[in-house]
Amino acid sequence: MAGEAVWQITHESLAALEDSAVWVDWAVGFSDLFLITAEEIYGPDGKIGYWGLTWSTSEAMTSTLYNNMGGGVPAGVVNELVGLSAPK
Repeated sequence: MAGEAVWQITHESLAALEDSAVWVDWAVGFSDLFLITAEEIYGPDGKIGYWGLTWSTSEAMTSTLYNNMGGGVPAGVVNELVGLSAPK
């Protein structure tokens, strides 16, 4: 349906994710090993191939992102990204 609200990962939502407390708290643990950005995980050339997908609900997006929890991204970061990817 045209005009339907969708949740979608964008460059803006990824930038906001990196500014969030949950991202900073998680990323600090990796600072001595390597630097990783939200774009490197979820961006168009990221390790997780969800760029360009859309979801009709936050629950659907959360479910998809939780399917890759073995990738090391904690639930709090996923939940934050879902919130930041909500329709504007």
